Amino acid sequence: MSDNGIEHEEYSADLRTMAKGTGLGLAGKIGRQLILVVSALVTTRLLGDGPYGLLDVSNGVVEILVLILGLGYPAAVARYVAVYDGQGKEQYARGVVAGTFVTSTLLGIVVALLLGFRPDWVSMGIYNKPAMTSILWIVMLMLPLSLAGTILCQATIARRTMLYQALIDVVPRPLGIIGIVILCGVLHYGAEGAALAGVGAAAASLAISAYGAARHFPGLTLGDLRYYQFGEVQLLAFPLLFAEFSNFGMSQVNKLIGLGWLPETDMGKYGAANRVAMLGTFGLNSIASIFRPIIAELHDRGKMPELREMFQTVTRWLYHMTLPVMLLAFVKAESVMAAFGPRFAGGAVALRLLCLGQVINVSVGSAGTVLAMSGHQWLVAMNNGIAAALNIVVCIILTRNYGLFGLALSTAITTALVNLLRAAEAWHLHRISAYTRKVLKPLLACLITCPILLIHLEPWWLDLAVAALGFAVAYPVAVLLLGLEADDREVLAALKKKLLRGSRAGRP
Repeated sequence: MSDNGIEHEEYSADLRTMAKGTGLGLAGKIGRQLILVVSALVTTRLLGDGPYGLLDVSNGVVEILVLILGLGYPAAVARYVAVYDGQGKEQYARGVVAGTFVTSTLLGIVVALLLGFRPDWVSMGIYNKPAMTSILWIVMLMLPLSLAGTILCQATIARRTMLYQALIDVVPRPLGIIGIVILCGVLHYGAEGAALAGVGAAAASLAISAYGAARHFPGLTLGDLRYYQFGEVQLLAFPLLFAEFSNFGMSQVNKLIGLGWLPETDMGKYGAANRVAMLGTFGLNSIASIFRPIIAELHDRGKMPELREMFQTVTRWLYHMTLPVMLLAFVKAESVMAAFGPRFAGGAVALRLLCLGQVINVSVGSAGTVLAMSGHQWLVAMNNGIAAALNIVVCIILTRNYGLFGLALSTAITTALVNLLRAAEAWHLHRISAYTRKVLKPLLACLITCPILLIHLEPWWLDLAVAALGFAVAYPVAVLLLGLEADDREVLAALKKKLLRGSRAGRP
């Protein structure tokens, strides 16, 4: 496989595990992001830009609380379950799941009750938006549900199965869309109806996660808490909490800041543009989920050549998954935003900036994940903390002076800086880099097929349909003409086998 003496069979086994888990996870992530875009399209058409802006910011409040109250446990579960499994310490793996689940869920219940009784602390005390109060009261119900579901789902991923995550990605959200249509379109409940539909989707997600955890950790009870290595887990979790919180501060916090300076109509445009730009993360998220335990195991065993080789292969997959989608959204930004409604056309520039940010995010591969899972979690935390502080300052300055354009620009600037820093650190510490000759083929394929996107048609839906269909056909053809790497053929074979036969991503 390599000139560095990599053990071919063992590396290939990890690669097939990675491909199988990613194949199922990728299907889920693609479905999830597409469904979220459809949900946004339905919601904006029923509510308009102002109510959608308030709903989006309210959901952002829950997202940041889930991050804080999760205490960094999802990443800790991914690492320690994998490590304990490798050491044959089943009881300690169960203890990690039980301990993190109980802690974060109890915190979620307490905070949900507190803010559920006094949502005006946020709606009036921070934003002076009275219409936001009733929305916040409802979305707070999602808090403990999301926290519990996140821990249990991450526990199944740590056992190298993406089935339940994929189910969570694609099953509850269509139910949410149906709820939005009924509550908002038929019963005219407004943004409150959409918030209630979100609570129902969160409950369905928790049910799937609980079923998966029961399958992979049978008989898990509070008695397993006696094996919970609290101190060891916290040493990893706390810096990762800071890192994840700071990561939120680099991107999603912008919409929370923006509502303080911009009208809710502009925030509705930003929310819609951001939802489309997030399509660029489906590859990174699906790969990172199954990549984390593999990184932890390879690093723990000192298998750095295998880790470097896999990182480069993974990065190439990320380019294939992300660049075509972001290029389409960038070139056809006006048509994309027109799909949300005629009042959303002003968000095209913001969409282009957010797409550039996502391209830079993916361009370095999973460098941040490698640093976190190889024992450098404090470095990740420091990186993200600095970037988050910079982003908040830049966001306030640019939003106050340039409005919606400045809000999106601040996200792109901060994303570029922190990801280039992560790439430099991964190279310095592990000699791991995303920038190799292997990533040239996705770039060349995009360059060859880009002219298709320059064709402009009317109306917007025809413009989008022709461009998407043409690019979806031309890009794979260009990739095949440029030639597949040996790793690519092995990955495609594993993906085909998994999608046709399997549901569980395990080591063959």
